[in-house]
Formats: sequence, C-alpha cells, structure tokens
Amino acid sequence: MILITSQSPVAFAGVQCGEADPDCDQWFSDDNCPNDYNPGQEDADGDGIGDACEDGSSNQTIITSDVNESISVDTGETVIIANDSTVTGNVEINGGTLVVTEGSTIIGNIESTGGTIIIEDGSSLDGNIQIEVSGAGGVLEINNASIDGNIESVGIDTLTMMNSYLTGNISSKNDNIVTITGNNVLKNITITSPNTCTESGNTTGKNNSGCP
Repeated sequence: MILITSQSPVAFAGVQCGEADPDCDQWFSDDNCPNDYNPGQEDADGDGIGDACEDGSSNQTIITSDVNESISVDTGETVIIANDSTVTGNVEINGGTLVVTEGSTIIGNIESTGGTIIIEDGSSLDGNIQIEVSGAGGVLEINNASIDGNIESVGIDTLTMMNSYLTGNISSKNDNIVTITGNNVLKNITITSPNTCTESGNTTGKNNSGCP
C-alpha cells in the first residue's frame, strides 16, 4: 500500500504533467496556485494566491505512470492520477482528495468515508465506488468517464455524474445534492431521499427511479 505523506507536489515514477501546467489542473501561466491542483481557482480573500496554497504548504502527489499498489489518501492530502497512468489496486479515501484525469485508469475499488473523488477527462475505473458519510462531507464528481462497476453513495454532500458510461448500478441514498445527467447506465439508477435532485437525459438498461 502506498501511504501518501509528501509535503510537496511530486510525481511517482515519472514526470509531472508538464512545465506549463505542473499540477494538471488545466491552468497555465495565470494559475494562482501553479503547484497545487485547483481547477476552480478559489481565492477567498482575493489576494491573488489561491486557497489551495494560501498557507505556503502543499501535501499533493501526482502519479504520472503505472503503479501496482493500493493507495490511501487521508485528510489534507491530494493525489492526482494523470498522464494516461494506470493504478492497479484499491483506493481508500479518508477525508482527502483523489483526482483521476487525462485518460488514466484505476483497476480496483474506491472506498470513502469522506473526502472528494473526481474522475474526469476520459478516465476510467474498473471496479466499484462505495461512499458512506456520517454527517457533512463527501463529494463524488464523474464527468466524461467510464465506470466498469457500481456506484453506491450514502449521505454525501454532492453526487454528480455527467456524460459518462456505467456498466452497473447507481444507488444514491440520503445524499444532499444529486445531479445525474446525460449518462449511459447499463443497469439501474435508484435515487432515494435527496435534498436537491436533477436527473435527465440518461439511458438505462433496466430501471430508472428518477428524482423522487
């Protein structure tokens, strides 16, 4: 198992995403945190330094080539899997942030008790996603990605799945904000007791409960 404990952005067994965009967030010369993944460029105090690097420290790891071990991501840590890389092993999220981007792949399951999971940009997961959160916390965002497995979320803040492909089931229970649009889901979509819900433009192979 790889335990992510780095205090500065590094690349596992490879180079970072490129000199122009070392943190893989698609911001280049005008990135307000050039070494920390922050695609939203949040800057709460408006000082030109992004919130992601406001305190001058970083706890970010960038994986840019294949890894054959499981990964654990804890609170305050960010792991970015990029550059068409493959991680073969399970990923455990305990309050940290996982980003799978640039056509990368995880062969294994993702389990989370709180934190942020982003799968995007033609990336894929060959396994299941299970998130269960007691109290506030938990974000799952899937956009333009492929999941060969099931998604099960219970009590998370945000579940977003857009323009993606899923071979299994989506099960959302007691999630706060649910947005499921434009996907191809081969089995069931089941949404139970959301606070806010948007469901549209999905193709399902079996049943779709829609927003309650």
